[in-house]
Amino acid sequence: VSAFSTWEKELHKIVFDPRYLLLTSKERKQVFEKYVKERAEEERREKRNKMKERKDQFQKLLEEANLHG
Repeated sequence: VSAFSTWEKELHKIVFDPRYLLLTSKERKQVFEKYVKERAEEERREKRNKMKERKDQFQKLLEEANLHG
């Protein structure tokens, strides 16, 4: 399930699993919304971390170039 997907788009992937009926319709949608929100936050955090790492590596390159220049 994609972090940026909708309930309607993903429903066909889960509706036939027996666990689908463990919760009420309202509860299922609430749990889904919470899940995609958390996944989206996690993906954004990972993206920020990767960008920070790239910036740190580039900064290191600049510092090394200055030392050896």
